[in-house]
Amino acid sequence: MRGVGKSLLRRLPVTPTLGLVLAVVLAPAASASVLEKLVMPGPVAAAHQDIEGECAQCHIRGSGISEQKLCVNCHQRVGRDIDSGSGFHGKNTRAATENCSSCHTDHEGRDASMIDFDPNVFDHAFTDFPLSGAHAVAECESCHRSGTVYAATASECVACHREQDPHREQLGTSCGDCHSESEWTGATFEHDLTGFLLTGAHTKATCESCHRSPVFADASPRCVDCHRNEDVHKGGNGENCGDCHATSNWSSLRFDHLGLTGFGLSGGHDGLTCDSCHATADFAAQRDATCHTCHAGDDVHSGSLGSDCASCHAVADWAVTSFDHSAVSNFELRGAHTSAPCAACHTGSAAEPVASECGACHADDDSHRGQLGANCASCHGEVTWAEGIRFDHGLTAFPLLGQHEQLVCASCHESQAFHDAAAGCADCHGEDDPHAGALGQECGECHNPASWNATLFDHDTATQFALTGEHIGLACDACHRDSATAAASVPTQCGQCHQRDDRHDGRFGPDCGSCHSTTSFARVAEL
Repeated sequence: MRGVGKSLLRRLPVTPTLGLVLAVVLAPAASASVLEKLVMPGPVAAAHQDIEGECAQCHIRGSGISEQKLCVNCHQRVGRDIDSGSGFHGKNTRAATENCSSCHTDHEGRDASMIDFDPNVFDHAFTDFPLSGAHAVAECESCHRSGTVYAATASECVACHREQDPHREQLGTSCGDCHSESEWTGATFEHDLTGFLLTGAHTKATCESCHRSPVFADASPRCVDCHRNEDVHKGGNGENCGDCHATSNWSSLRFDHLGLTGFGLSGGHDGLTCDSCHATADFAAQRDATCHTCHAGDDVHSGSLGSDCASCHAVADWAVTSFDHSAVSNFELRGAHTSAPCAACHTGSAAEPVASECGACHADDDSHRGQLGANCASCHGEVTWAEGIRFDHGLTAFPLLGQHEQLVCASCHESQAFHDAAAGCADCHGEDDPHAGALGQECGECHNPASWNATLFDHDTATQFALTGEHIGLACDACHRDSATAAASVPTQCGQCHQRDDRHDGRFGPDCGSCHSTTSFARVAEL
């Protein structure tokens, strides 16, 4: 009621009734309420009709002016909001500084609205519930039920969303603890607070993957309650899948095979899949840890060496063996034998005995065709076949002396059937014989094996021409001009060799020795 007193007086007609009014005004205060009713500008709104005649509850008596402190006597909640700064009146500074009548009017009839309110432009930020996300585009009626005061609408999530709560309030009544206002499905629930920390693939799983019903608190934390159908062990390894499987990947295992079974996985076993050894998924039912259980089909020895493969084979590599051939057999492996694969000697079943003679394995390699016996080791070394030959040629009918000792076998032995080689000098040196065989086949009668030029020929006994004087130091070809000429065809007369030296032109005959000496040609014997 803005300025009710003065405006009312201006509208009153000057009639006999005016006198009565003035009389009442001048009357005692007891008559004030009667006058106030007479001057009331119009009926109050329906909300105030019970106090329509009690103007002093809203107005300063005699002035017609309403005062805030009078309004809050009835509207105590508004007063509390103003004092606490909460709610619409507490957040709107005008409510604390101006009279209520600046916004709320009355005396305009029972059906008149006391609030100039347009919900389409109302700023919800002046309330204790600012609108954001999906709330910002919701219709007012979605939250504010018809027939209720806006300010009385509850702000708890469950007040509106109780029917949408699939958890049946087991997670509380504040949906905002998990759900976002922008999207109902965008939950930010901190699962760690439940005692079941989400790691690995669990972090990407939807809630329904584990929680069969929206009553999340009913979900069991046991692995088997979710993974029972995936348990290939059918419960044989217990119900805690996490003892072996990692949450990051179902196939990533951390099972302590040594600690829990007594059979440590190492070498080639370490990279195997479980089903390589475990024929069924009931791992606990398989306790036999002998090698032969898995490797019987690989046993080339047909069980003859026992069932403990590890006594010879390494787990890192099946081909790497630690078999002590020397201790178990009578054949110590040395040289090239140490690196030979088993099958190089053991051609049949590994259980079959193998002869230890060299010829048993090397018959095809024997270029001597068995002429030197079956014991290759009597000549050949075990490190390399071609080097380090220990054959003693002195034990044969042809000991090697001089230059012969340095020769390779093939120099004399055209084939490796060594017994086929001839022992005569001319058999090897026929092409080297400048005598064309005239002196026989035995070069050694004259020549020394240490040097071809160092001869052993005794000219004095082997011929009829003894070498004396200067003849002793002459080379053979000084007299034997034609090396191919037989010794018997060489003349022994002096003139045959010294004709060019004969100053006498043959007058004294061809026998120079009758005057000259072999010691010195210049010395002449006295006749």
